[in-house]
Amino acid sequence: MRRANITTIVVATMLATALGVGTAVALDADDADGALAGAQADDPIGEGETVTVDLDPVATYLHVNEDPDAANASPIDLCAAGIAPGDTVRLRRVGSFGGHPQGVGMYGVFSGSSTLLSADETERVPDAIDAGTDVESPPTFEDREQTDIVEDFRIATNNESTVETTLTVPDGATHLFVSARDNLYGDNTDPDDDFGVEITLVDDAEAGDCPASSDGGLPLPGFGPVVAILALATVVIVACRR
Repeated sequence: MRRANITTIVVATMLATALGVGTAVALDADDADGALAGAQADDPIGEGETVTVDLDPVATYLHVNEDPDAANASPIDLCAAGIAPGDTVRLRRVGSFGGHPQGVGMYGVFSGSSTLLSADETERVPDAIDAGTDVESPPTFEDREQTDIVEDFRIATNNESTVETTLTVPDGATHLFVSARDNLYGDNTDPDDDFGVEITLVDDAEAGDCPASSDGGLPLPGFGPVVAILALATVVIVACRR
């Protein structure tokens, strides 16, 4: 291989790295689209307003085992919904799901990014941020493997004694993951198509803009663009000398 070609490949790699192209995502390729797409609010909500996000009861952010029909929970983009750290929100379970004797339990976890790791990981939300009332999730149906993480919280109980929770969005939170309470997700159904979570902005703290997400949700200027420009200039010089 000629030197010019080698240089071009190296520079192209630098350029891709600087621009975030080809960044490794810890998800199976088949699951990447669903896990990173996110649930978006149509319009940001104001204080006292509510947005309802539909949920798939087969989707979870918890560890699953021998549950091939389980899916990845989609991250809810808080900034798109007009919600920022310091705001007080009420999360309320609506509807129910089939495949579980009760079908009304719900968990949630705040995160500093939209990243969700593969289902065989115990702690699948690497940027999870502790908030709310701690809850212990049950072990998997098959082999009783641990699923519990310390950062998530209860939204609704299976006995319907609790159907909502009110809490402050923690510092650094950019996304929210929500999951049905279960230990075998693939057989769940939503025949009435009504299972979801209502998000109400109880108090707008007006603390400022949404924080930058570590996965590039709100990019900040930094070293990457400089590297990209230098790399592009090098490619041009090499091409001219060939």
